[in-house]
Amino acid sequence: FNATDVGFIYDITGAAEFRFKFNTKIVVSQDGKTALFIFQFEKSTLDGTVLETGDGTGKGVRIEVEPLD
Repeated sequence: FNATDVGFIYDITGAAEFRFKFNTKIVVSQDGKTALFIFQFEKSTLDGTVLETGDGTGKGVRIEVEPLD
């Protein structure tokens, strides 16, 4: 499946300074125990000026849920 996430970087006063956007394709193995993440990111100013872009991959492994007591 695909996912888009947006987050902000804040300065020391708590004001938003930059925006990060990640577009990710996630491929889960047939047994559901591992996943491959293929992503692109974009760092921009709050007015939309793109400062940096890039891409990468990552791997994930399922962990057991640890319920709250």
